[in-house]
Amino acid sequence: MSFDQDFLLFEQLVQGRREAFDALFRKYYPSLCRFAKLFTDTADDAEEVVQTAFITLWENKKNITISKSLKAYLYQMVRNNALMVIRKNVTRKKYEQEYAAYLEADTPAEKNYSDEEINAMVLKGLEYLPEKCRMIFSLSRYDGLTYEEIAEYLDISPKTVENQMGIAFQKLRESLAPLWKKMLLLLGVFIWRIIS
Repeated sequence: MSFDQDFLLFEQLVQGRREAFDALFRKYYPSLCRFAKLFTDTADDAEEVVQTAFITLWENKKNITISKSLKAYLYQMVRNNALMVIRKNVTRKKYEQEYAAYLEADTPAEKNYSDEEINAMVLKGLEYLPEKCRMIFSLSRYDGLTYEEIAEYLDISPKTVENQMGIAFQKLRESLAPLWKKMLLLLGVFIWRIIS
């Protein structure tokens, strides 16, 4: 029975047996990729989503509890990862549109800075943030997590996340005042997220 075989393979995987992991990977990888493709734009994105799920399975094997079946668990992981990719892509596309619109209305003086220079300035500004503040900002901006997801990940309240994001914006605004509007668009972070 497939369920019993999966259960045995998962027990072996928890014990660190790489061959059990390989067997599960070979068994489910193709069907999980087809499933992920229902959510993602490209086959490459779908494969990345599935690979991430298997990496997570291996890295967290001792902390995972399977309540129904391993197959159901894997499909749920892939679905969650795919939705995260969708969220990131939507954020990226929104940023690209806003940034393109800003560049069209940009004054010649403001165009003296290249995107690479602004990115470097932003990264330099992030170095001066307190550690927790920098981590929360990075999870929001670079990993595309919502405030609720960050709160759950760091085991803190969503209000703390919101406050830390406010601090991050304020510190970055102070250190990069001349480029703040352009930097906001480059980062794809909008002021309404602070006050909403």
